[in-house]
Amino acid sequence: MAQDSQAVGLTPSDPIHGHVLSEKSKQLDRDTFVFFPTTMTPTILLFGLNQKLTPMSPVKLYRWIQTMSAGRTLPFFLCPAEIETYGIFCYYIHPNGPFLEPDSEELLPPGNYAWYEDRNCKTAKDTFLYGVEEAFKDTEKGVERLRKLYRISPDLQKSILARDSRRCRVTDSTEDVILTWIVPPPWAWAMVRSDDPPNFDSSPFLVPENIIILRKELKVHFYNHNFAVDVDDDFRIVVFRDMGAEQALLPTRLASDNSTMAEFLRVHFRATLNFMLLGGDISDTYPPGKILSMMDELGVGDDNTDDDMVPLSDERWQTELGKAILADHLQSRMLDEDSDSSAEGSGVEESTEFYEGAVGSDESDND
Repeated sequence: MAQDSQAVGLTPSDPIHGHVLSEKSKQLDRDTFVFFPTTMTPTILLFGLNQKLTPMSPVKLYRWIQTMSAGRTLPFFLCPAEIETYGIFCYYIHPNGPFLEPDSEELLPPGNYAWYEDRNCKTAKDTFLYGVEEAFKDTEKGVERLRKLYRISPDLQKSILARDSRRCRVTDSTEDVILTWIVPPPWAWAMVRSDDPPNFDSSPFLVPENIIILRKELKVHFYNHNFAVDVDDDFRIVVFRDMGAEQALLPTRLASDNSTMAEFLRVHFRATLNFMLLGGDISDTYPPGKILSMMDELGVGDDNTDDDMVPLSDERWQTELGKAILADHLQSRMLDEDSDSSAEGSGVEESTEFYEGAVGSDESDND
């Protein structure tokens, strides 16, 4: 039997968010998205949030944005946005509500938002939000240098164990703990945006204030940016990704005085914001070349005819990309036929040959 519209999935956008989520947005279970309108290309996703883990207010969001940009952000304004699909995984946004007040402490509703330069919805020139750059160069010399920088000297180990009484700074537990860097010296140049990593001076990071004792099961989460400490919110612990059972180990805030390591915790927090929030546009998952290649494979590229289209029983039509391509192709065909019908005048019988066996037909494809 022919497949109906539900079977072939003629829905180009996520029904909840209004746009298809990238792999990064799915993995982080995002529910709040800030888009950056551009004049030359379709709208891009600037960053996203998971408010199920960390509820957000405008005042906190604006502070975090300033943190991510290291204070270099130009004036900007955010407002709710409506998403309009244009082609395959391309979107335009339109203002759809009042601008957020930067000092508001009201909870921010999940949804889509747009970034503008002013309250007249002028397209911004830049955001100064560039993400975390690759930290390492894959060379034998570079790897050996990084290994040396990563090691904590015996003298530093003794100093920290005595300072913290062998207790985890997060959980206050003495069970199964380990010493680790807050900002690993090999990563430091990337976290502070140095333009000359080979000659970067790591010595300011080789100090006791940059070392913390953690439970072993929390170290991997800390290094993967699954949680971080927001020093400027009274050392609040912020969770960015579901940590499973280990998440229950985290208190609301660090328990003891941590002022001596505050600056290093700030660097780690900024890196975490950049790594976890920024990016994740759908074009990261489906770049134009990948879309065009799949269209050619399915026989619906610019150089193909209807006879080239592969049968809808092909499993590639059931993929996320295949469904979007089919939806766009059928829409284009309907627009073309409407245009032809208008040109020929009323009374012209619309051909259904293309749609038979594709959507809504009850006849078998292989009678």
